[in-house]
Amino acid sequence: MDDLNFHHLLAFAAVVRAGGVNAASRQQLVSASTISQQVQLLERFLGVKLLRRKGRRVEPTEVGRVVYRYAEEVFSLGRELQLVAFGKASPAERHLRISAEMSVPKLLVRQLLQPVMARTPGLKLHCREGTHEEVANDLVSHQAEMVLTDRPVVSDGQRRVFHHSLGASTLCLMADKKLAARASRQKGNIDGLPVLLPSPGTALRDAFERWAAEEHASPRIAAEFDDTALMKEFGAVGVGLLVLPQVVESVARKHFGLKRVRLLEGAKIDYLAVTPYRRIVDPVLDQVVLEARKQLVGAGGN
Repeated sequence: MDDLNFHHLLAFAAVVRAGGVNAASRQQLVSASTISQQVQLLERFLGVKLLRRKGRRVEPTEVGRVVYRYAEEVFSLGRELQLVAFGKASPAERHLRISAEMSVPKLLVRQLLQPVMARTPGLKLHCREGTHEEVANDLVSHQAEMVLTDRPVVSDGQRRVFHHSLGASTLCLMADKKLAARASRQKGNIDGLPVLLPSPGTALRDAFERWAAEEHASPRIAAEFDDTALMKEFGAVGVGLLVLPQVVESVARKHFGLKRVRLLEGAKIDYLAVTPYRRIVDPVLDQVVLEARKQLVGAGGN
């Protein structure tokens, strides 16, 4: 069997990204006929149709989408090879794309990534937030090199992923000064007190509800939030008790003026970094994992 021609694969990927042969030829600085011929040769080699016309644009067929994902995987692996082989090739060219699940506190995301940025001159961070399904899709569609989450990402079968355990953080209840004093008068009993919680189905919500059931605690749910940053804003003005990972407690004190009401012994959140399965280790992603483990162990994690 003949070897795959990577120039043909590059031409096909360029057409998919640009949405047409002419646009791809301008980006690649070669003639449209050359791009078209290379794509045709790739189709002939694979024995499948990779592109189809839709209106004025060109899009991949179902098989073409699979081939495109493999192409991006090949190119990504090549970039990693350069980083390793040339000793961290040109930092100015390094972009770090990370997607964080909405349930992971923004304070924690910042704590994990800021030290890596400080130690890597020229690093440009692209960080986006989304639901569990959205960030998992970012990983599969090559929009993210790493996902920060508190739940495992299920592989789609076409692309393997690797879960890096970062550590765990015990949960704690925090509140503004007035509500914290009220809770103190109840000696930590939160029955009847308003509580602010993330949406149902999130790891933090599940962990809190398990703790409440075991402790027979019955607080009043005052509000639910998809955005944990917005939840902290409401907590800062006394709307309700906040359930937060202990790892961000010191930052929550400083930035939101919150006080700890009590530690929820036995209630923990496990944090994960999920990356595509690699044969070559990316030194920058490796830094993120090491920094995260240090932060979680050093600030209330286990």
